[in-house]
Amino acid sequence: MIGHPDKSSAPAAGGSAASPVMSCRTEDPPSVVAEIQELCLASPGRPGPAASHSLSCTLRQGDYHVVVGGGSSGKTRLLEILAGLARPEAGAVRLFGRDTSALRGDDWMEMRRRVGLVFDDGCRLFPQMTVIENVALPVCYHLNQSFEEVRSFVDPLLDWMGITHLRDQIPGRIGRGWRPRIGLARALTTKPELLLLDNPLAGLDPDQTSWWLGLLKSLVRGHAWYGGVPVTVLVTASDPAPWNGSECLFTYLHDVNQDPIEPPARQT
Repeated sequence: MIGHPDKSSAPAAGGSAASPVMSCRTEDPPSVVAEIQELCLASPGRPGPAASHSLSCTLRQGDYHVVVGGGSSGKTRLLEILAGLARPEAGAVRLFGRDTSALRGDDWMEMRRRVGLVFDDGCRLFPQMTVIENVALPVCYHLNQSFEEVRSFVDPLLDWMGITHLRDQIPGRIGRGWRPRIGLARALTTKPELLLLDNPLAGLDPDQTSWWLGLLKSLVRGHAWYGGVPVTVLVTASDPAPWNGSECLFTYLHDVNQDPIEPPARQT
């Protein structure tokens, strides 16, 4: 694991959030958020390059990790396993001190509330729902409340993400660069302690990239949305260069079908 700390100040994250409906937990989160032990990143029946290596690492509260790899390196598979959407072929994962292989039913549902995932590209938004409906869906589900009941909670979140002007549009009419922000807003409604993002900077212009880097830095440092509690952030990337200087740690997954990806030059 290669660390590139940078103590430069973060860009503004887009404003403070109003008091939420779903409050942060009052007790201190565990210092160790995730433990990954000899994890195989191959998909079932498709071993491919990802089967040639395993991953071991520990994620602590407030850690900021960037996992870099090519298209067949298994980096998306890693996020799916951590989010409980897939089971590993080999290896073990512990989240918040619990072995995920032993979790079932309600235990997994509770664990998933503590882990947020922002998918790549279209972010798997529901095409028939408006932006604000997409964002409100998790909190409506977990709190068993109507859309109108949580609207006052969601509106400040849209403002923070800079997507208030898109609130009543459907995803198909929104430019690709804005969709990851909608996915991020949806993930943040439950205030996850571990935030996973799949290649969020891919295809973004410099302004959008700067916004994302500033927001993620504010989360790991402790944002007002979380009452100042630092969030653990794990992102994947095909290109490490935009992340250089982001106070993050780099992990490189080798794809045997491609040349090794070189670490970015250290900023001075």
